[in-house]
Amino acid sequence: MELGFLEEAENSWKLQRCYFPSKVGGKPAWLDPEHLPGGEQMLCCICSKPLIFLLQLYAPNDDKIESFHRTIFVFCCRNGGCYSDMTKDSPFRVFRSLLSQENKYYPNEAPDYNNPDALSECHLFTNLCEVCGNHGTKLCSRCKKVQYCSKHHQVLHWKSHKHQCNVNTDEILEFNSPLFPEKEIVIETEPPEKKPDNPDLDQLNEMHAVQDFSDDDLQAAVADITEDKAFSKFHERISREPDQVIRYGKKVLWCSADNIPSEIPPCICGAQRTFMFQVMPQLLNHLKIEHSVTKLTIDWGTVAVYTCQDDCNTSPYIEEYAWKQNVSSTAT
Repeated sequence: MELGFLEEAENSWKLQRCYFPSKVGGKPAWLDPEHLPGGEQMLCCICSKPLIFLLQLYAPNDDKIESFHRTIFVFCCRNGGCYSDMTKDSPFRVFRSLLSQENKYYPNEAPDYNNPDALSECHLFTNLCEVCGNHGTKLCSRCKKVQYCSKHHQVLHWKSHKHQCNVNTDEILEFNSPLFPEKEIVIETEPPEKKPDNPDLDQLNEMHAVQDFSDDDLQAAVADITEDKAFSKFHERISREPDQVIRYGKKVLWCSADNIPSEIPPCICGAQRTFMFQVMPQLLNHLKIEHSVTKLTIDWGTVAVYTCQDDCNTSPYIEEYAWKQNVSSTAT
């Protein structure tokens, strides 16, 4: 098992796409910078508002020549109400991008991670949304210099942009960006597992000896203990490295006995999807989200990401699958 932790990037240029970063927040460092997902792909499946970049993981597949470079991108909705929605739709969307070693965007040799010169070798693409870095299809009609992914982000940016539109100035005005703070993800091996304490499963017998419980009461008590066991296992495992924000492995560490998927939809190519990594709730502490007792906010217990087991290359950005599990069983 490998774990992902957040660190401040020593140099911000290391988080640019030509250094194949793993990171949280900021704008996506697209692997294929030309053929980006767009349109409805970058909208929330619940509220239909533009998604915001959450994180990306650079995870090459050494078993396939087509996956010499491979990055997984996770986007999410900023509308807190979408995280308590009870439908099957999700506020997350995941994309997998692959490139072979021979490609038109990057040299065959690995970049020097101690030298910013690789930036000059990467061709810049400018068809990106000024707000979120997603594919920009809408051009500012006045200055024709900036692009946006949607009318929603164009309106959001106008308060700042209107002072620069059609004006020859290099002045940068403050803009209240919806993006999350940008940090690097570093991967480390999980420490050896400690043998957990055995739970006291005799408590039901003790309860029954004291009082005469009905069968319904006992079944409810068993359910409570099962739920407690799932969360206790989750809490015990992550407490060994409480700052972890990502878990790589073959099996999901669920935070609840409820709302576990019975099956995962197959990839568009027809192959089954398998678990790749999960996003941990500790990441929420780094996203600088304002919480309020009267307003729903972004929240999750864990987010499990599943990708094509054949690592198909059917398009530049293949949509994959994310399952959100809340600590509470009242939301999916």
